[in-house]
Amino acid sequence: SDTQILNDDIDTSLQITTSRLQEKVSRALDRIDFDHVQEHIISTSKLEMSQGIVLSNENQEFLSIDIADVENLIGVEVDGPGHFITEIDDMVDSQMNQTNGKVPRTSSGKSGWRFPGTQKQQMNGLTALKERLLQNLGWTVLHIPYWDWRDQKGDKKAE
Repeated sequence: SDTQILNDDIDTSLQITTSRLQEKVSRALDRIDFDHVQEHIISTSKLEMSQGIVLSNENQEFLSIDIADVENLIGVEVDGPGHFITEIDDMVDSQMNQTNGKVPRTSSGKSGWRFPGTQKQQMNGLTALKERLLQNLGWTVLHIPYWDWRDQKGDKKAE
């Protein structure tokens, strides 16, 4: 059938990329003898074997862990800027209060919001969902946000 032909053309593998930051974190974990692999894939067949959950009749890759100690179910997620959203609710409330409910004006007189450099970052929805899925599968998930690593400034001991 046409549907079967279309399904046969679907690539069920994840498209994996490994960032330079993830490589640096992996090397730091090597230095402390943390046994791990990069980009550990959890597939529907692994899920069926370990949890007895059947999601698909065919094996499909659906989760990747940046750095994983598979034996002890410890995952390390190296989270770059794309894993976060900026919380602006408090800033918007504050600016609206300062301008009596009107859209604030910039120093040049144009309407617009001002976002200071000290914004609060929050994990985005996809990253939070992935963490919950992994935790429900028995994994302990540790997150290394990019700014924490950047703050080490290449200090091998601190990393």
